[in-house]
Amino acid sequence: MTDFSANTDSLHHSGHKCNTMHIETHEVMRSACSGIESAVDSGWIGASAEAMRSRLEAIRTAGTHITGQLNEHSGRFHSTAASYTTTETHTVKTVKRAGSSLNLRTD
Repeated sequence: MTDFSANTDSLHHSGHKCNTMHIETHEVMRSACSGIESAVDSGWIGASAEAMRSRLEAIRTAGTHITGQLNEHSGRFHSTAASYTTTETHTVKTVKRAGSSLNLRTD
């Protein structure tokens, strides 16, 4: 019988790549924001300091959103691969049962 099995390795691989991007992006954003905050705290005053702090908060919010999305995508790749594997396993059993009831060769 023809093998219709899917290879979910690429889904898992994509999940790992997204997770790596999540970790790297989180670290870059943390480091950059820390550097900006240190610079502002080192002597910026008045409206300039407040404007930069406000902008920094917007950058942090955007960074949190981006890294969160990368983390979610990573999890979705992995759960999709697992779900697909479970569905495929069930379907293969169903097709083999149907084939055996017809006395067809299913191996």
